[in-house]
Amino acid sequence: MATYVTKKCPHCGYAYQIFQTGEQRKYGCPYNICTRCNHPYWDKDTKEPALYGYHNVYEVKQSILRGIAFLLYISLGLFSIGACIFMLKTDTITGLTFLGMAVFSFWAIISYIKEKRYNLVHQSEIISEQQRNYDASLMRLKDTNYLTALAEYDSRARKLLQERTNGQEEHYAQRPELNKS
Repeated sequence: MATYVTKKCPHCGYAYQIFQTGEQRKYGCPYNICTRCNHPYWDKDTKEPALYGYHNVYEVKQSILRGIAFLLYISLGLFSIGACIFMLKTDTITGLTFLGMAVFSFWAIISYIKEKRYNLVHQSEIISEQQRNYDASLMRLKDTNYLTALAEYDSRARKLLQERTNGQEEHYAQRPELNKS
């Protein structure tokens, strides 16, 4: 679920809000400049796409949990419809309660289907946006000064810096590609 998250500048304490989805990491450049005091800071919740990739364990886990919830909502909705029909004959209040549960269940099911349909319809746009962000991230990571500063708090950046320093092959996350199925 998408929400506004309040964060504070570590220098002046200025509070600002960002729009962040609940089931995904925030990808982009973690280096920011405060709009109030103009001091730079690192947002530790933002991940570089070229280091982490867009497909990771967290998103897969959330997708599986949402699929399980989808199946449970179907079961709850069908049970609630049956109970509603049975209870409306004997107890109106309880029957209306089951009707409310059924409406909520089917609303959750429809929301899940709409989100999946949106992602399928707009998949090429989503992937091309991810590719642009990945390429920008790759350019930032090619700058050794940026990578050194990022490595102070990010373990994957630290590993990449070590690979670069030792002359080894540098390992980046896989670039997003459109699946042609």
